[in-house]
Amino acid sequence: MKHFLSPLWKSFCSARFYDEESGGRVSRPVLLLLFLCVLCAALFALKLHLSIVAVMKDELSFVVAQLPDMKITDGRLSTALSAERSAVDDPLYVVRSSKGELFAVIDETADIAPEGLGGAKLYVTGYEVAVADGAGSERNYPLSCMRDLTIDQEMIKGWALRAYYFAGIASFPFLFLGLAVYRFIQAGVLSLFAYGVFRGLKRRRPMGFCFSLALFSLIPPLVAGTLVDLATGKGYIGFWM
Repeated sequence: MKHFLSPLWKSFCSARFYDEESGGRVSRPVLLLLFLCVLCAALFALKLHLSIVAVMKDELSFVVAQLPDMKITDGRLSTALSAERSAVDDPLYVVRSSKGELFAVIDETADIAPEGLGGAKLYVTGYEVAVADGAGSERNYPLSCMRDLTIDQEMIKGWALRAYYFAGIASFPFLFLGLAVYRFIQAGVLSLFAYGVFRGLKRRRPMGFCFSLALFSLIPPLVAGTLVDLATGKGYIGFWM
């Protein structure tokens, strides 16, 4: 294992390392770069996950604090507002932030959601939930399948946090695939450049040597960029260096 991981530090400071190791089997630098891509993608996914949770905890608390307790009985929604407010005060408008951006409307006196959802992302009526799908239309989900369900603020917050936790973790395969494809394309371009340089210097090297050289040369910027990014939080430097 130590021999396999030795390029992680030798690639930073040893010119002799590149000349000796690039002449070996191509599988070693390929596996090493894939290992680094897995490690870096996992770190970025964890960072993204923690960032989403940190932001959404504040945003979520702001939104949930505006919601009443709700109960669905035989497909019919009722809220705590029924006992506290008259129908004149309906519907309830839920905003996303202190700027007043409309997020949801709860109107238990309505049977169906209006077209366009009144500019909201979510519209809850006495019998259905309508969600804007981002394409200028909405999807409607009837409550008729629910017989007896009580929903309070803690339950809503728990549902939302579990969804956001999953979103951060689920980003890993996409981050890994994007990083690996980008790095191997980069290695291919660099190997063609190195092959041309060696030919120009009349020091011919096989394409396998040039490809291994290119793969090893990507280790320092990938490792250094990832460490800098994790330390400073200024962007995904490790992806693009």
